[in-house]
Amino acid sequence: MFFNRLVEPRWEVWVLDDYSRPGTNERSPDGQLMYEAKYNGNLAAAQVLGERLAKAAAAVTAWRTRLAGVQAVCAVPYFGRERSISVPHVLATSIAAGLGVPDHSKLVSKVRDTVPAKGAPAAAVDASQFQTKWSASEKRVLLIDDVYRSGGTLASLATALKESGVTPVGALAALRAM
Repeated sequence: MFFNRLVEPRWEVWVLDDYSRPGTNERSPDGQLMYEAKYNGNLAAAQVLGERLAKAAAAVTAWRTRLAGVQAVCAVPYFGRERSISVPHVLATSIAAGLGVPDHSKLVSKVRDTVPAKGAPAAAVDASQFQTKWSASEKRVLLIDDVYRSGGTLASLATALKESGVTPVGALAALRAM
């Protein structure tokens, strides 16, 4: 697991691995699991990634003061073409269980599609793509996504949650795509 970068001055994104081996088009072992989960609907592959990310989350939140005191997790909601599984939600379930906190992913929905980050020159922050129904008492939240590219989706979700009185403390993603 490695720290990728600050998305905002107050929180960080941590990822397990690169989607592909640097300098090649060959997927990393975790990248292959993600491909199987995301595009082939392989729930077992998503659960393996979830277990790995949950162990990493426990380690990082134990020593990284910025992430201390996480009260809940929230996955980036999926929008668009139906897939048999939502990988971020599978990851969030595992991480919530590993940290002993609730998974409040169902309190957030994505209300419209956005321009894909792939090929975008920089992260675009657009909180209006998310609708929150946060009524939970837990306010210090760890955001979860399957693939991290520019940070735009996570920053957009964080902004929407802040407008609901939630404090995103950081984010975890299974893979970083370049």
